[in-house]
Amino acid sequence: MTAPDIRKRILFVSLKREAEPLLAQLRAARHEVSIVEDLDDAQALLASGAFDQAVLPGETTEDAIRAAFAVGGLRPRPSAFRG
Repeated sequence: MTAPDIRKRILFVSLKREAEPLLAQLRAARHEVSIVEDLDDAQALLASGAFDQAVLPGETTEDAIRAAFAVGGLRPRPSAFRG
């Protein structure tokens, strides 16, 4: 967690029931936390610049990293995506 006087605006892309335990902890630490279930909604909100951080599902993050490498003409090491 961050220092008590530092507040973050955090966007979760998740089903609410799956994220609720962590959301409660972050809200207790006085962070402003929002949640959306749809990646399209998340993209619109992130484009607005209203959030400091975002928490995405692992598979979504992996897809985004792979796409970024593809656009840049790079190839990730296969081991980078193993758990």
